[in-house]
Amino acid sequence: MIIEYQYLQNQPNIKMIKKITLLFFVVFTSAIAQSIDFYQEKIELTVCKNYFEITGTYHFKNTSAKDYKHSLYYPFVIDETTEYPFEINVFDDKSDKQIDFLKAKEGVYFPIAVNKNDTSVYIVKYKQKISGNKAEYILTTTAQWGKPFTIAEYIITVPDRIQAFEISFSYDSVELRNKNKIYRITKRNFLPNKNLVVRWKRKLHK
Repeated sequence: MIIEYQYLQNQPNIKMIKKITLLFFVVFTSAIAQSIDFYQEKIELTVCKNYFEITGTYHFKNTSAKDYKHSLYYPFVIDETTEYPFEINVFDDKSDKQIDFLKAKEGVYFPIAVNKNDTSVYIVKYKQKISGNKAEYILTTTAQWGKPFTIAEYIITVPDRIQAFEISFSYDSVELRNKNKIYRITKRNFLPNKNLVVRWKRKLHK
């Protein structure tokens, strides 16, 4: 889940991001939030043998009469059973171009642009190795944007052999396809108060 964003007057680049401080972020947060809406997301979480994969699609709307360019901070859950992602890709969906990013200790920074009175869509894909029985995606920091999602969709795919499987949110539907169970969750006017967590009884095997 994208949680932090900093204002840059010109097109941001990765070298400049290194110099941005959290203090700078705090000063400009409220001003940007008034013009930029992070209004929709779609998260696809797929559990594999010893890792999980996230594909996140994020929608932004600029309601002002001025173009904005930003640097976003995208965090990962890193803990005793979840490693830093071993594969990360970021895309501008409209231009279908891959975007450079800067790695941080527990996340990445990447630039976005939202033209005046327009929308932008960005896609982040990553894979994280896990040694336990949990996959977790950060949701709670949505509150830092100041508004709930207009709509949020979560699709969780797990092998049908998983035992005692549970999700931190109630699901709307489930289907069996190609030896996988696919759970779907749709929320409207949604401000999360907990993360998306998927748990199962034991470590996966082939």
